[in-house]
Amino acid sequence: MTGDTESVTNCYPLAAGAATDLRWLRAGDTLAALYTDVYGREFTTVCNGNSNRIASGRDGRDWRVDTQEWIQRLRSNEAELHILSVRELRGKTRWELDILLNAVLARHGLIFSRQDLAEHFGKQSWYEPLTESQREVGKQLSEEEKYHVHLIREFQRLHNLS
Repeated sequence: MTGDTESVTNCYPLAAGAATDLRWLRAGDTLAALYTDVYGREFTTVCNGNSNRIASGRDGRDWRVDTQEWIQRLRSNEAELHILSVRELRGKTRWELDILLNAVLARHGLIFSRQDLAEHFGKQSWYEPLTESQREVGKQLSEEEKYHVHLIREFQRLHNLS
């Protein structure tokens, strides 16, 4: 791939033969997909125009987006939402996972009953407390945001971090 990376988006794991809609992709864009097969081998596929290039391993770039960058993206309503992966959640503390999870809800104005979360998000210039109703906030979530909430909660549950 040549040129600068304009947008990095991680997709949730897909089963063999499954698909996901890449709504943000425009004609002429170059798409690089990094993936791991069922045997744990990593591959990179670069698609541009009518050609695909497949290579073993990664192409040398660091495609991860860190927690702070992800939270920063959530602050802007126009920002394209970065899709989290389990790999990005590994190694995070209970607090960091709580912040990632609740940043999605804070973006929609949830008023937190947990004092530590209320204090943390209360210090953020972008946070506007609107409602105590998680149900109301849940109705406002996009499919990507619902996925993030589910992924983080499930990760916390499986690793006893909730």
